[in-house]
Amino acid sequence: MGYRKVARKGYLVHRLVALAFCPKEEEKEYVNHIDSNPTNNNASNLEWCTQKEIMQHAVHLGLGHRCAVKQIFGDGSFREFPSIAEARRVTGINHIWKVCRGLQAQAGGYRWEYVAQ
Repeated sequence: MGYRKVARKGYLVHRLVALAFCPKEEEKEYVNHIDSNPTNNNASNLEWCTQKEIMQHAVHLGLGHRCAVKQIFGDGSFREFPSIAEARRVTGINHIWKVCRGLQAQAGGYRWEYVAQ
């Protein structure tokens, strides 16, 4: 289920509800589900936020934890990183998360996987 889209334009229901019913401050461009339930699109559950505020909300709820990843070389050996951000910083490779989530086969010529916790 999750986020619902309206028509073919890809308008997200929670964004339309917030535009219609929630007062918006100019610098706040993101809509946050206060209870973290993406299916609860009631205006009373939505608030406008900055990206920083959304990230802080996720961390506060325990949703923003870092996931360790490993870079897998052609010979099967690998190198671990404490987070995707750190792997990107060290290697300069983007879209690592897409490989970890199965959306593409490789990033930077390597396979990547989340490290089992």
